Amino acid sequence: MNATNMDFYTILKKISVVIGIIIGIGVVSFGVLVVYLTITDYKPEETIKIKAEGKPLYEKANDQISMITWNIGYGGLGEKEDFFASGGKSVRPDRKETVENYMKGITDFLENNKADFYFIQEIDKESRRSYYIDEYKQIKDTLNNYQSVFAYNYKVKFVPAPFPPPFMGKVESGMALFGKYKMNENIRYQFPGKFNWPVYLAHLDRCFTVSRVDIEGKDHQLVLINTHNSAFDKDAVLRKQQMNYLKNVLTDEYEKGNYVIVGGDWNQLMPGISKEYFTNHLEGSDWVAPLPKNWIPKDWTWGFDKDLPTVRATDTAYIKGDTYLTSIDAFLMSPNVELLKIEVKDLDFKYSDHNPVYMEVKLR
Repeated sequence: MNATNMDFYTILKKISVVIGIIIGIGVVSFGVLVVYLTITDYKPEETIKIKAEGKPLYEKANDQISMITWNIGYGGLGEKEDFFASGGKSVRPDRKETVENYMKGITDFLENNKADFYFIQEIDKESRRSYYIDEYKQIKDTLNNYQSVFAYNYKVKFVPAPFPPPFMGKVESGMALFGKYKMNENIRYQFPGKFNWPVYLAHLDRCFTVSRVDIEGKDHQLVLINTHNSAFDKDAVLRKQQMNYLKNVLTDEYEKGNYVIVGGDWNQLMPGISKEYFTNHLEGSDWVAPLPKNWIPKDWTWGFDKDLPTVRATDTAYIKGDTYLTSIDAFLMSPNVELLKIEVKDLDFKYSDHNPVYMEVKLR
C-alpha cells in the first residue's frame, strides 16, 4: 500500500470516528431528553377540581342564555400561518408582533360580540409557539366582569418537533370557560387513551371540563361542558374512546334532571357534513374524521351552522377559495334545551384557523 492510499484510509478512519461521536452524542442526547420528559410528564388524575377565578356579574342564570365557542389557535394560526403537523412548515409566526396582532383581533371580537358564556380552546399561558404571551390573562382582562375556569390540556417542558429544528419547545396551554353567571363546581375530566410511548410524552393530554350554574326559578342546574377532542389519530381511534367516555358523563347529568350543553372543538365532522361539503379542494384534509355512527343520545340536538365552515386546513396559509374548509366546532344540547339561534361568525380565518360559533338557547 502506497503512501497516498495510507493517507486516504487514515482520513477515512478519522471521519468515521467523528461521525460515530456525533451519532453517539445524538443517541445520548435523545435518551437524556426522553428521561427528562418522562420525569416532568404532566400526569393529571382522571378528575380534578378546578377553582373558578374572578367575580361574575350574577349568581344565577336566566332560562334564556347565549354562548360562543371558539378555538383561537393559540394566537398563532391566523390567516398568514401554516403548521408543520398539518403538512405545513411553520412552528410559530415569524414575529411576536404577529401573535400580538392576532390576539388583539381575538380580544376585540370577544369584547364586541357579547355572550353569557365563552367556550375557548387552545389558549396559551406560557408557550414558545406564542412567544410566552399569557393569552389567558389577556382574555380575562378583556372579560373582566366574567368568572373563568381554566384547565391544562397541553403541558410539556420541551416538544422536540418538528425535525429538523427549530423545535416547538415549551408548551403550556389549555381551555377556558368564561361566564357572567357564577360557576359553582368545576371539574376537569381526563379523556381515556393516548398515543404510544414516547410520542405521548410530547403530546396533548386531552380533556373536557364540567361546570355547574344555578338557574333562577329552577331546581336543577345548567351543566356546561367545554371539550377539545383529539386530532391526527389514525382511524380516529382516540376520538371514538373519548366520545364514549363523554357520552357517559353527559347522559348521567341529564338523567339527574340537569340542562346539559357541550361546546367546543370536536375535531370531527358534524352530522350531514361530508368531507366534500364546503369544497372540492381536499388537499390538507387528511385529519378529517366523521362522528361515530349512532353516537348522539336519543332526542339530543346538535347546534351548528350548515351554511358556513368553522375550520380551515393549515397545510398552507389561508387562500380564499382554495384552502380546505369544513365544520367541526359546535354545541350539543340535552332534550330539555331548545335551540333558538345558531350561526358561525365568519371572520374569514383572519385571527385563527377556526371561526367562532354563536348560539342562543332556552331552558325548558
